[in-house]
Amino acid sequence: MKFYSADVVFPIDTASIPNGLLVTEDDGTIIACLSPDHPDYNLQNAEILAGWLVPGFVNAHCHLELSHLKNKIPQHTGLDGFVQDLMRMNNASDTEKQEAIQAADAEMQANGIVAVGDISNCSDSFALKGISKIQYFTFIERFGFNPAAADIAFESGKTLLEVLKQLPQNNKGNLTPHANYSVSIPLLRKIVHQLEIEKGIFTIHNQESASENEFFQFKTGKMVERFEKMNIPLSHFEASGKSSLEMMLPYFPSKIPLQLVHNTFSSELDIQKAIQQNSNTYFCLCPAANIYIENELPNLEWIRRNTNQITIGTDSLASNSQLDIVEELIILQNANPEIPVNELLKWGTLNGANYLGFSKRFGSFSKGKKPGIFILLDVNSFSYKINSSAKKAIV
Repeated sequence: MKFYSADVVFPIDTASIPNGLLVTEDDGTIIACLSPDHPDYNLQNAEILAGWLVPGFVNAHCHLELSHLKNKIPQHTGLDGFVQDLMRMNNASDTEKQEAIQAADAEMQANGIVAVGDISNCSDSFALKGISKIQYFTFIERFGFNPAAADIAFESGKTLLEVLKQLPQNNKGNLTPHANYSVSIPLLRKIVHQLEIEKGIFTIHNQESASENEFFQFKTGKMVERFEKMNIPLSHFEASGKSSLEMMLPYFPSKIPLQLVHNTFSSELDIQKAIQQNSNTYFCLCPAANIYIENELPNLEWIRRNTNQITIGTDSLASNSQLDIVEELIILQNANPEIPVNELLKWGTLNGANYLGFSKRFGSFSKGKKPGIFILLDVNSFSYKINSSAKKAIV
C-alpha cells in the first residue's frame, strides 16, 4: 500500500478534506480517503505533499486530428472567419499530422488528462489511440446540411466506425452530428436512430456563434454567406423564428446521454428546454476556445441555475494554445469567482467520466477506482483558488 497526504485532498464525490490521507494499492487503485479525525488516519508512512491532491482530469471535447493547426489560425475572427481559415489551412502532410497528434496526446498525459471524448472525421488519430495510455471515446462526426446527402454521410460514417472498432484498444465510439447548422433533419434522424439502438451517447456543437441563432431565426447573416460561398443549397431550409437549439431539440435523443458543446450564445430558455426534453443533458464548456474564436464566454449563471451536469473540454489546438483542463478551470474561476473550487474540479473530472461512461475507473477517489493521482502545485488553500496549472503525477 501507499499513503499520500496533502494540504487538501479532493475526493470529488465527497467534500474536500484538509490534510487528508489517500490510501492506495501500489498500482494506484484507491483503498480509502481519510480525514484527520478518522481512527485509521496515520501519517507515519505517508508521503507529505504541498498542494492539492486531485484525480485525473477528463477532457470531454477535443479534436485530436486538428492538432497540426496549432498557432496557425488567427484569434477573435468569429466562428465564420475561423471556419474559413480552418478549411484553407488544413493541408498538412501525413507526417506532420501524425507528429502533431502524438505531441498532443503526450501533452494531455503530462497535464493530468486520463480520458478524452474525441471528435474524428477521419482515421488520422486512430493509430495513436491504439497505443495511447489515455482512455478515448471517439465520436465519428457527420456533416451534411443538404438532405440529399444524408445517406452518403451516414454510410461513410458507419464505415469509419468499423475501422475504429478494429483497434486493439480505445475502440469505443459512435456516430454523432457536427452542429445544428451542418446536419439535415434526415441525417440527424438516421444518427439518432442508430444511437438509440446501440445505446450510444450524443454530442453536438451548440450555439457557438450569434450568427447560428440568426440563421435559424431569420435565414440571414454571415452563415448564409458562408453556405453560398460553399455552394450549399438552402432552398429546403425555412427560417423558424426560433433559436438553433429550440428548432433542433425535437430531433435530438431524449433517453440517452446528450452533450451540448460550447453553448456560448445559449439563452436560459434554451438551457431549460434542453433539460426538459432530456434530463441526462450535459453542457460542455470550452472557455479557452470560446475566447480564441468569439472572445465570449457562456453565461454560467444560467447554466448552473438549471443543472449541475457541466463538463469541460479543450476543443482543438486549432482554437487553443494548450490542452489542459486546469487552464480551462482557471479561466472559468477568474470570470466567475463565486463558483466553489470543488464544483469546478467536479466538472473537469467526475462529470466528464459520467458522461463518457468511464466513471467505474475515473473521475473520483472512490474505493476501487484507478483514476490517476495528481498534485496541483500552485494553489491557495486559504481562498481555495487555483493560481496556475502547475501539477505533477503521483501515480
